[in-house]
Amino acid sequence: MVFRKRVRIDTIRTLGFGAMSSNYAAIGTAATRPTRMVYVYNSTDVDVFISDNGVNDKFFIPTGSFLLLDLTTNRTRDDEFEHPELAVWYARDNQVAATSGAVRLTLIHD
Repeated sequence: MVFRKRVRIDTIRTLGFGAMSSNYAAIGTAATRPTRMVYVYNSTDVDVFISDNGVNDKFFIPTGSFLLLDLTTNRTRDDEFEHPELAVWYARDNQVAATSGAVRLTLIHD
């Protein structure tokens, strides 16, 4: 049996260094579909925290590093894990202001 799924990759969402602070700020717009993979790259010159609720620190990404979440690894059914539609991802600095770069987010869905 062959399982075929189309993969759709959203446009990159960006939060520039000038918009970052010690308070969470949205990385672009809300997801338009349930998300199966999340890629976040930190090209700023500071470490950052990532959140999916804008309140609690969920992930730490050092400068020049990335976070990759594959929520449906090796899955073939539609009823598996996924991050909800209309979810917004947030980033904040690590109490040190960034002077360059951005946090970039790519969402992948079917």
